[in-house]
Amino acid sequence: MLNKTSLALILFLISFSLFSQTRVFVGINPSVNLNRDYPQGAFDLNIAPLTVEIPISNNFDIRLISKLNYGFRTTGGALVSAGAEIGVPIYIHRGEFENNIPNGFYISSGFLLLKNLIYKHNEKAIFFEPGYNFVFNDKFSLSLGLQYGRAYYNYTDGSKLQTNHFGIKVILGFWL
Repeated sequence: MLNKTSLALILFLISFSLFSQTRVFVGINPSVNLNRDYPQGAFDLNIAPLTVEIPISNNFDIRLISKLNYGFRTTGGALVSAGAEIGVPIYIHRGEFENNIPNGFYISSGFLLLKNLIYKHNEKAIFFEPGYNFVFNDKFSLSLGLQYGRAYYNYTDGSKLQTNHFGIKVILGFWL
């Protein structure tokens, strides 16, 4: 889960954005995780997919996404992992849009950090994400992106694993 430092940083960024009269995006990033190592039919669902995006400069934002994954298995379900994702989308031609709300193509780099509570490992991933942001009625936004990168797993027994990271990003929300 988010520690006090992370929560303080998120609150600082939101308050900075609000006091600077910059619009803030608040939304959700519903996600399902499938892993080839999971049993047949098993998956994880992010049950707390809060997304906050804050403009930092004309074309550059910072995006924070909470991760709280609940695992569905044939034997039952449980809270599987907790963490966060941070991305830095750079929007192409953002300055041309009214109210400084991005609409169009973006390129983002990002970092994911998860603590798996069941399988006893930490996951860190770095990724590259091209995408497109659609804005409707000057408030509602739908963002679609594809992530590709590398994931690193550190297990409590000292073993390590590296795999490819691939994700489909769908974010829905409002610019406030």
